[in-house]
Amino acid sequence: MKFPELYRRIRIDTIQQMKNQSELFTKRLEKFIKNTKQGKMYGSHGLIMAASVNINWV
Repeated sequence: MKFPELYRRIRIDTIQQMKNQSELFTKRLEKFIKNTKQGKMYGSHGLIMAASVNINWV
């Protein structure tokens, strides 16, 4: 599965923000890799993606 550009940018930025906190950086990076291998989008960024493509929630 190819993830939307905005989602990828947000995920990577969230990980990089913790580069000076090695434990948290590693935890976020491992979670990103795990979910990416499984083809899963995670976090509240799914809502951001829905808003960016004008999906109306019922």
